[in-house]
Amino acid sequence: MQVELSVRKCSGGPTFCFEYQSRSLSTLEAQLEAEKIVRKKGWEVWAVLDVRQVSE
Repeated sequence: MQVELSVRKCSGGPTFCFEYQSRSLSTLEAQLEAEKIVRKKGWEVWAVLDVRQVSE
């Protein structure tokens, strides 16, 4: 799964796109993994832009 999130720094500022590749088959699990990484980086999720399966 590929997850695209609109994120921004917790201190504010403009949003930017964060992309994450997950091995999960679940869209929800992939989204939660991506959101966890965003929070670890000190950013906040502004919006979920896309969650889609990517063929390899």
